[in-house]
Amino acid sequence: AMPIGAYEPTLMMQSTHMNPEEAVQAAIDVQANKTLAIHFGTFDLSDEPLSEPPERFEAAAVEALSIEDAWVIKIGERRVF
Repeated sequence: AMPIGAYEPTLMMQSTHMNPEEAVQAAIDVQANKTLAIHFGTFDLSDEPLSEPPERFEAAAVEALSIEDAWVIKIGERRVF
Protein backbone atom coordinates (compact mmCIF):
# COMPACT_ATOMS: atom_id res chain seq x y z
CA ALA A 1 0.00 0.00 0.00
CA MET A 2 1.33 3.42 -0.96
CA PRO A 3 0.19 6.71 0.60
CA ILE A 4 -0.69 9.23 -2.12
CA GLY A 5 -2.37 12.20 -0.39
CA ALA A 6 -1.59 15.32 1.62
CA TYR A 7 1.47 16.39 -0.38
CA GLU A 8 0.84 20.12 -1.02
CA PRO A 9 2.43 22.51 -0.25
CA THR A 10 5.48 20.50 -1.19
CA LEU A 11 7.97 22.42 0.94
CA MET A 12 5.99 21.71 4.09
CA MET A 13 4.79 18.16 3.34
CA GLN A 14 7.64 16.48 1.43
CA SER A 15 9.46 15.31 4.55
CA THR A 16 6.49 13.18 5.66
CA HIS A 17 4.27 12.58 2.58
CA MET A 18 4.75 11.27 -0.98
CA ASN A 19 2.99 12.63 -4.01
CA PRO A 20 1.30 10.11 -6.36
CA GLU A 21 4.23 9.94 -8.78
CA GLU A 22 6.66 9.29 -5.92
CA ALA A 23 4.36 6.53 -4.67
CA VAL A 24 4.46 4.83 -8.07
CA GLN A 25 8.25 5.14 -8.11
CA ALA A 26 8.43 3.67 -4.60
CA ALA A 27 6.37 0.68 -5.77
CA ILE A 28 8.81 0.18 -8.62
CA ASP A 29 11.80 0.58 -6.29
CA VAL A 30 10.57 -2.14 -3.91
CA GLN A 31 9.55 -4.35 -6.86
CA ALA A 32 5.95 -4.58 -5.68
CA ASN A 33 3.73 -7.03 -7.55
CA LYS A 34 0.59 -5.09 -6.59
CA THR A 35 0.19 -1.50 -5.44
CA LEU A 36 -2.78 -0.09 -3.55
CA ALA A 37 -3.22 3.68 -3.19
CA ILE A 38 -4.09 4.74 0.37
CA HIS A 39 -4.12 7.84 2.62
CA PHE A 40 -6.16 10.19 0.42
CA GLY A 41 -9.63 11.68 0.09
CA THR A 42 -10.86 11.25 3.67
CA PHE A 43 -9.84 14.54 5.27
CA ASP A 44 -8.94 17.87 3.65
CA LEU A 45 -5.46 18.10 5.19
CA SER A 46 -3.51 19.90 2.50
CA ASP A 47 -3.72 22.21 -0.51
CA GLU A 48 -4.37 19.73 -3.34
CA PRO A 49 -8.01 19.00 -4.30
CA LEU A 50 -9.34 15.76 -2.77
CA SER A 51 -9.88 14.27 -6.24
CA GLU A 52 -6.34 14.96 -7.49
CA PRO A 53 -4.26 12.22 -5.79
CA PRO A 54 -6.05 9.20 -7.33
CA GLU A 55 -6.12 10.84 -10.77
CA ARG A 56 -2.39 11.54 -10.67
CA PHE A 57 -1.64 8.07 -9.24
CA GLU A 58 -3.56 6.35 -12.04
CA ALA A 59 -1.87 8.51 -14.71
CA ALA A 60 1.60 7.77 -13.31
CA ALA A 61 0.80 4.07 -12.95
CA VAL A 62 -0.37 3.81 -16.56
CA GLU A 63 2.99 5.18 -17.68
CA ALA A 64 5.14 3.10 -15.34
CA LEU A 65 3.23 -0.06 -14.38
CA SER A 66 0.56 -2.38 -15.67
CA ILE A 67 -2.70 -0.67 -14.68
CA GLU A 68 -4.05 -4.00 -13.36
CA ASP A 69 -1.29 -3.95 -10.76
CA ALA A 70 -1.97 -0.41 -9.43
CA TRP A 71 -5.27 -0.05 -7.61
CA VAL A 72 -7.31 2.91 -6.43
CA ILE A 73 -10.34 1.46 -4.69
CA LYS A 74 -13.56 3.17 -3.66
CA ILE A 75 -14.96 3.20 -0.12
CA GLY A 76 -16.35 -0.26 0.59
CA GLU A 77 -14.66 -1.87 -2.42
CA ARG A 78 -12.33 -4.78 -1.82
CA ARG A 79 -9.68 -6.67 -3.73
CA VAL A 80 -8.50 -10.20 -3.15
CA PHE A 81 -4.85 -10.92 -3.79
